[in-house]
Amino acid sequence: MTFRLKYNISDNLEAYNRFAEDNKHIVQLSFERSGRVWLSGLMGKLLQDKTNIHTFNLERDNYGHFYRSCYLHTHLHDELKFFDTAKYIFLIRDPRDSFRSWMRLVICEGDYDENLWTDKDVLYEMCNGWVKYFTSGVLEQDTLLVRYEDLCLYPKLTICRILDHIVRIELAEEINAILSTWFDVPETDYYQHHCMKWKRAFTSGQAEYIFNLIGDTMLQYGYTKDGSCESYLET
Repeated sequence: MTFRLKYNISDNLEAYNRFAEDNKHIVQLSFERSGRVWLSGLMGKLLQDKTNIHTFNLERDNYGHFYRSCYLHTHLHDELKFFDTAKYIFLIRDPRDSFRSWMRLVICEGDYDENLWTDKDVLYEMCNGWVKYFTSGVLEQDTLLVRYEDLCLYPKLTICRILDHIVRIELAEEINAILSTWFDVPETDYYQHHCMKWKRAFTSGQAEYIFNLIGDTMLQYGYTKDGSCESYLET
């Protein structure tokens, strides 16, 4: 089996790798099921009225290399060339929540049945794929690391960090407006709704297996064995 979802983007990749060096793009990279669509939608909404930056899903949209600046979002870090002219955002999520979300998705779509939850080979492949992101070239670039959990619990602070990294423009009114729309419950409630769902999905044995495989890397980014909120969320 393959952990990656199905994409057909050969034309986009060829165009990006040919033309991106001459442009000043923003590239949002993330592992599967790490909040990629959520963050790119939020940033696209913020940027569309105040800048000439156009948002593209590199897996599904026609890459607009004719634009001087684009906000591109993709999972495919290993197929992309990295350029000094680009700004990179690396979105990371507790891998256990990413794994849970992916497994639920492919079961719902009919690609696999409920036996997927007990397939240790699948967990091994997912863990291996997650760690590969941290040995890729993206972390050697002009990269801002953004945690999904911090976006849930500290949305305004996190959004301001991203804007400061990519455009350095003042969007205070726009940020307040979008927070009232996108975060319609208190941040702590939003966090509880979207994070640590892996605790209800995996058995203690499965959680132990995952942490034994990739726990050292998880700890570097604040993801503890028990996943307690206070132990890894930045203030």
